[in-house]
Amino acid sequence: EKCAACVALGASMAINYRVHDWVADLRAATGGRGLDLILDMVGGDYVGRNLDLLATDGRLVQIVFLKSARADIDLMQVMRRRLT
Repeated sequence: EKCAACVALGASMAINYRVHDWVADLRAATGGRGLDLILDMVGGDYVGRNLDLLATDGRLVQIVFLKSARADIDLMQVMRRRLT
């Protein structure tokens, strides 16, 4: 119902993360390019997945940490792909 409501409000797609592999779905939806901007309200282990999903020069905005404020990330990936 939430996904349908988002699409009705104008979202180009909505993914139920409890049912689908949202990383794979979004990677497929962008033809493997990745996303330009991710707004994350979860934190924790989502941070690494979000960084993997960003396109070159992409931006990750951490709004809050519902899961955890701690994350293990590869900073080389951030530098190599000019992520912010």
